[in-house]
Amino acid sequence: MSIEIFDYFCSSNKQFTEMETLLDAIVSLFELILIPFNALRELENESWFAANAVSWIAILTLVVAFVYWMLQLKKYDKDEDKTQTGHSFLG
Repeated sequence: MSIEIFDYFCSSNKQFTEMETLLDAIVSLFELILIPFNALRELENESWFAANAVSWIAILTLVVAFVYWMLQLKKYDKDEDKTQTGHSFLG
């Protein structure tokens, strides 16, 4: 009796096949998203310097963005009122 119930839920359950289709779609999506990383992994086998150049370009981009961000914060910091009487209840 219990084997028949198990077979029913495993073979003819519509939700099971829909879930399997959904999981297959997620796998396909991640295979598509990870194509650049797979290409970078293959590039490392051919040229170590070319593969690391991609990393260095990313690091330099982040450093430039960080410096720009800090300069913008410094510019707005000059404009801020730093007196203790900025609010009426402070004196």
